[in-house]
Amino acid sequence: AEAFAALAPWSGDGDALRALDPPDAPAVDTWRGTLSALAARRSGHLDRLREAETLQRGQQARCDALHASAGTLGDAGTAALRAARDAAWQAHLAVLDRASAAAFEERMRTVDTQDELRLARAHDLAELRSLSVALADTQAQIARQRELLAETEADLVRLRSEIDHRTPPALRPDAEGDLGAALRRLELWCRH
Repeated sequence: AEAFAALAPWSGDGDALRALDPPDAPAVDTWRGTLSALAARRSGHLDRLREAETLQRGQQARCDALHASAGTLGDAGTAALRAARDAAWQAHLAVLDRASAAAFEERMRTVDTQDELRLARAHDLAELRSLSVALADTQAQIARQRELLAETEADLVRLRSEIDHRTPPALRPDAEGDLGAALRRLELWCRH
């Protein structure tokens, strides 16, 4: 009776017990080792994912702050001002009058002022470029950790499927239950 109690939640008599064909102890040991390795892998990927997401938030905040303080000093803003200057030059060449000369001069001064500000803020702009590259790298790391985590989850599903396939229905783990606890129960079966 005590031996039957150790086999809970299974219940039945000696004939039902003899009819079961539980997996052998080495198979259960292998599954436990695989589960332990997969759990460690999963934990590592989750830790690295959290670290990368935290790093990304910090990098993004610094980029946003530098963008806000740089205003049009960034590469895109400067390119737009230079394009406007070049368009004013072409317009001036087409008509060669005072109004077009004044418009071109205004655009040229705007670009000159922008260039002076960029030179004064060269450190911030360099940091912004560097942060942008680092942010892209961090985003790639996040994507990779998510891929690795998905692979690990798929490996856990395959392990559960293998255990289900090689274990009698009465001894199978619950579909969403704790696989480690199910393997401990199977170990008890192997000893009895």
